[in-house]
Amino acid sequence: MKQRNNLIILSFVLAVTLGISLFAQSYSVPSPISAYDVARWANRGGFIASGTAAPSAVASEGALYVDNTVATQPTLYRYGSGAWHIVAGGGAGGVATHSELAGLSFADSGHTGFASEAALLAHIATYGLHVADQSDPHGATMTISQELTIGDPEATQTAYIDSPSAGLLRLASDVRVVGTLTPASGTVEPYAKYHRVATMTLATASFWTDVEWDTTPLGESSFGFSLLSSSTIQIASGALVQINGCTRPRWTGAAGTAVTMASRIVYSNDGGSTWVEARCLQAVDGREPGENEVGTLPYKGSIKAINGTRVKLQTRVTNTGMVFAGWPGFDSPVAASINLFTSGN
Repeated sequence: MKQRNNLIILSFVLAVTLGISLFAQSYSVPSPISAYDVARWANRGGFIASGTAAPSAVASEGALYVDNTVATQPTLYRYGSGAWHIVAGGGAGGVATHSELAGLSFADSGHTGFASEAALLAHIATYGLHVADQSDPHGATMTISQELTIGDPEATQTAYIDSPSAGLLRLASDVRVVGTLTPASGTVEPYAKYHRVATMTLATASFWTDVEWDTTPLGESSFGFSLLSSSTIQIASGALVQINGCTRPRWTGAAGTAVTMASRIVYSNDGGSTWVEARCLQAVDGREPGENEVGTLPYKGSIKAINGTRVKLQTRVTNTGMVFAGWPGFDSPVAASINLFTSGN
């Protein structure tokens, strides 16, 4: 009887001991988990502990632990090098310790489209020399397809250089020349000349009529002046503009008829809305001409122009028998001419 009781007690102790032992090692496999982690877990006897706190106790090398503090975001830890390290999960993911990563070198990474450290350092060294070089940093010659901006682009005023058409360089700024400027043409002053070759007959007596220019002599105009219409000349910039020229009156009526002919320069600074007669750029003559009598009526003076000033020459007669026509005895007869050039800004 006593032996039977001892056997029962021994069996109970063994059962309790086995139960405690099995309970201590009863860990559920966390999910999800990578195939690598499952293999590691199987090779090490399936030792994956879990709990609701980050692991802190010393464990065997390679041991795994799942922190289920956040059930929807379990964090997998691995023990190595004397400490626990996050392997995956927890919203962060990945291995947190760089020393545990492999294949990080450029030669082993297998990346394409990236430069090696040596190539990058060589490029930086070359670029640094390029930036520091004040002599031909872009080579001895350089082509700019659109424009070159000088100054701070964020500033309210900058200058730029471009080529709006073939063979033309435009400087979009005020220009100050330090030293001597020697242009190929020998002058930097704007000038222009226009002629009226065709005979001009006035339709109405005692009425100012615009002279319409029909000829621009080749090589006798530079820049700074342009024809807006057959009768209107525009000045490009502010300057004191010298103007001179002449008209060629010819009488076609009866001899001894009293007639007066005149010319004047008018200008506009408001785009042609209003016109002002220029003093000392007026000419007038009265006579009783003979049959087919001819003459010359010169004019000369100046105006202070602004950018966009417009200029016209007008004529007037008291009898429409007085026309303006070139004398046929000349090789190059003209009915009227005008010359314009600047005298400084």
